[in-house]
Amino acid sequence: MPTWYNWVWGIGCVLLFVGSIVVASAKKVTERFVGTNAIKGLLPFERTDAETFAKLGRSTPLRECLTVLTGNSFRFGILNGESGCGKTSFLRAGVLPRLNARSDFRAVYVEFTNRNPVETIREALATELKPTEVLPPSADLSLLFQAAAGTGKPLILLFDQFEQVFFQSRHSVATDPFFQALANWYGQRMQHGHRILLCWRRDYYYQSTDLLKRMGGSIGFQELFSLEKFTPQQATDVFKVIAEETNLQFDQKFVETMIEEELADTETQEGSASMKVSPVAVQIMAWLVAGQQTTDTRGFDRAAFRELGGVEGLMERFLRRVLEGRGPKGQTDMKVLLTLTNRDTGARAGLLPIGAIQEKDETLSAEDIAESLDFLGSPQARLVIAETTGCKLAHERLIPALLKIAGSVLGPQERANQLLNRRVSAWVENSKDSRFLLGLGEWLSIRKHRPTIVWGNQSQEATKRELLKQSAQRWQVRLGFLTALLVIVLAGYGWLQTDNGQLWQLENTLNQLKESGSDESKVWTIRTIADIGQPHQALADIEVIHDPHKIAECLIVIANEFIYLKDTVQTRKALIKALMIEYKEDITLSAIANAFAKIRDKDGINQTLRAASSLSNDNDFLTGKDKILSAIAKAFADVNDKEGIIQTLRATTGMGDFDKMQTLPAIAEAFVQIHNKEGINQTLRVANTLPDEYQADILIAVAAAFAKLNDYGLEVHRFKNEWNSSGSVETD
Repeated sequence: MPTWYNWVWGIGCVLLFVGSIVVASAKKVTERFVGTNAIKGLLPFERTDAETFAKLGRSTPLRECLTVLTGNSFRFGILNGESGCGKTSFLRAGVLPRLNARSDFRAVYVEFTNRNPVETIREALATELKPTEVLPPSADLSLLFQAAAGTGKPLILLFDQFEQVFFQSRHSVATDPFFQALANWYGQRMQHGHRILLCWRRDYYYQSTDLLKRMGGSIGFQELFSLEKFTPQQATDVFKVIAEETNLQFDQKFVETMIEEELADTETQEGSASMKVSPVAVQIMAWLVAGQQTTDTRGFDRAAFRELGGVEGLMERFLRRVLEGRGPKGQTDMKVLLTLTNRDTGARAGLLPIGAIQEKDETLSAEDIAESLDFLGSPQARLVIAETTGCKLAHERLIPALLKIAGSVLGPQERANQLLNRRVSAWVENSKDSRFLLGLGEWLSIRKHRPTIVWGNQSQEATKRELLKQSAQRWQVRLGFLTALLVIVLAGYGWLQTDNGQLWQLENTLNQLKESGSDESKVWTIRTIADIGQPHQALADIEVIHDPHKIAECLIVIANEFIYLKDTVQTRKALIKALMIEYKEDITLSAIANAFAKIRDKDGINQTLRAASSLSNDNDFLTGKDKILSAIAKAFADVNDKEGIIQTLRATTGMGDFDKMQTLPAIAEAFVQIHNKEGINQTLRVANTLPDEYQADILIAVAAAFAKLNDYGLEVHRFKNEWNSSGSVETD
């Protein structure tokens, strides 16, 4: 190998290394534009950003608002808007600096938190106006405003986040001292020209009705300002301004498409739909784009969009990126952020010092809280705003995403501790009202992780244990009551399945049917009462039916149930009652005879025979008299009553030939059943009176009867001779 080869190889490696450094340096960003005047992320614009803010799509509402605020007739108004539409920035960077640039007014910005509202106003007046004398401690707003203004210009007070006053108040609007002071100020004449503009979230604007009613006044449409989200065109213009201010690449066609397809939401107002873009979403996307590390992905274009992974869940992904970048410290950051959140109202918890944060979560040390707040308030995060008296969450739009990812960042033990701390705080703040005890799911969750609960000092532990004890007692009582109620319901259901329970249901049904129910429904109910073993009750209820035929039908069912119960007396009572009904048919009398036979009541069968005999022979076909007598003959046979069968045979006298032909075989069979040949002979003699065309069937039936009695010739031969001679047969 030539000696020069080593030199060439070495020089080549050096040049390659230097070239790679040059390329990497060309792609690195020497300065991140996060936190510049045009990009604030979640932080609001300040009065020092007025010049930049004027370019960001709010010139029209700002001009309209200033015109009304400085008008001669204005005294009190309301600015409302959705969370994330930029209300605070609108007041701080828009309204406030422009009012203070005038010679006829002095504007004071007041941000309400969890502190006393009058003290908050007094502190803001002292900070902004720096009066020569200490402001009076009086709650009289007129005196307070005048003492702060002195002989100077009239004040326009911008009350931001006014919904916090409602969150912190423990009184109704009618009894709260601050609302009383506000009403007193409004009730006085406009002597000094002081004015107030309230600003609050639109989802809490419904509370304005009670407030205005308490103040005894109303506002016109000019005093009511609504700050809306950006239209897609306004959002595009804002992105363009941000790109120009921060030297970012800007692809207008791509931005317009991205806004309409990804960033904008469809909102419906007064029946019309429109596309709206949240200013917070614009700021978060601008912040993430400006924070990219290479020039290839720093800009509002397709490359940056691909790098970010789209805008779906922008706030959630932003939070995850910030917290996951902190490693194990991300759990501490999450806990701190949660203490700055009022989960019950979905709003910020207010301005909290480190001590108050530690009280809400005893698992955090003062050192950990301080370190976390330093990071969360740094330009790399901007999730927390630090002030002299404490810290607060940067924006309410963080809260939904914060609560959503809390479960994945915090473990179940940490969530249980967070929950207990939050509920204890709410319980104590509301004078330990029972309404603020733990819910069942909350109590079970804390109970599950009880071994890992951080109890705190002796006083905190006592309070927590008291809350858990009272919550447990409440749910034990409630669960006991529900258990007892369930037992009662199940016992009642079980009783309804018993005979007594079913009888009770049927009796109720029958009572409802007495007035307007049909006989069919009543019959079904009474038969069911009998079928479940309650024939006595069914017999007592029989009078509600009007149709005689249906009464007889029910009585037979009742009688059979008595037979099953071996109650002969009641069986006979039911059957005799059925016999007394005027309307009868073959099925009814046949069933009655059969029932009497079952209880071996010969007298009952005889009464049935007399009832059948009383039926007219003219309507044999309609009444089915042949079937009735056949059944009666069978009943007499069942009780071995020869005389009864003979009486049945005699009852055929006067019947039509066809019906008599249908009856005689059954009577012959009855004589067979009691082994009485003479009875069969009598049946033959009656049959001899029938016309020839009917006697063939009788001969066959009688022959079969004799065969069953082992008599195969004599009587049949005699019958044949008598049939051929067409003689007369005596029935005696």
